[in-house]
Amino acid sequence: MILFGENLKKLRKGNDLTQEQLADILGVSPQAVSRWEIGTTYPDITMLPTIANYFDVTLDDLIGMDKIKEESSTEKIFDEYRVNFSKGRVDKNIELLREALKRYPKNEQLLFCYAASLSSCMEKDGRKLTEDEIKQNTLEAIKVDERLLESCTDLSLRISTIKELSFHYNKIGETEKAIELAESLPGIWQTGTTILDNFYTGEKRVRFLQDTILNLADAMYHAVIPLSDLNYENDELTTEERIEMIGKCIRIFETIFENGDYYFYSVRMSDMYRYTAAMDMLIGRHEEALSHLEAAAKYAVMNDTLPEKGTYTSLLINGLEFDLGNTAKNFTFTKCDELHDKLLWDRYDAIRTHKRFTDILEQISRYRTSER
Repeated sequence: MILFGENLKKLRKGNDLTQEQLADILGVSPQAVSRWEIGTTYPDITMLPTIANYFDVTLDDLIGMDKIKEESSTEKIFDEYRVNFSKGRVDKNIELLREALKRYPKNEQLLFCYAASLSSCMEKDGRKLTEDEIKQNTLEAIKVDERLLESCTDLSLRISTIKELSFHYNKIGETEKAIELAESLPGIWQTGTTILDNFYTGEKRVRFLQDTILNLADAMYHAVIPLSDLNYENDELTTEERIEMIGKCIRIFETIFENGDYYFYSVRMSDMYRYTAAMDMLIGRHEEALSHLEAAAKYAVMNDTLPEKGTYTSLLINGLEFDLGNTAKNFTFTKCDELHDKLLWDRYDAIRTHKRFTDILEQISRYRTSER
């Protein structure tokens, strides 16, 4: 009966009937029809055949059985989708969603997830994709997203699709198109992030505000890293200033996660310390580099050994739940794999034989995919 009200409203409007006219036909009050349509009440079950016959539809069509069955089936698909994404098996999701769309070709959520999987896939069956394969995936993702935008009326899904599509355009070199799309999106002060806390109350408001803190921390990370200009395109910044910028972001994270319960955000800490160590080496700060690499290794191990579920205990986010199944990545290798590969760079040759450096390599080797 969940979809009855929505379907009744469509049928009534499709037959150019007012609520009052339909009420007269069915022998009920206009208020009853109104309540049915908004879903606060439902008609007596014996009245359903009468309504179905009047509009010349089946009972299944009237109560939306096909859609209910589809939602039940797609829920299982999305459960598998989330598990694959949390483990970096994006290629498996592409196969999963491709098959699902054969059964539900108009399901907008499936289309969105399919496009997102295509554009984020970097490897298949343990093999890195070629540039041509990545480009072909991106082009297909663009077609899917453009098709989705033609029919999608769900505001949240449209915004997410526009966001993804702008990245796709930029990926194939259509930067102006990407900018135009991105500029059409609402800014942070026009989103629910800065509005909903005025309306929520009680526990729901507390959890919303805590989620906002985590989201803004991640936004801070994504702003500071390019601002510190790791590619050294901004000659006005010294290496010391770049290091200081990242250090400020690290301290913000340390304030939020004061009890060390970083969970997913350990990946951000590992990366920030690794970036800092790489810059330390450029200016001959070898001891600092070793300290920062030790921290990078600690957080890489933390990220590679995350529990399935957990609860934050730090003051600002106390009680907020962590669920590994809600995380996503587009690679199957571990953070320790990544860190190990970065430590092979020539810039670390000056400390390569140092015991602290070899200890770091030994520590992360225990969590490398190839050595498990």
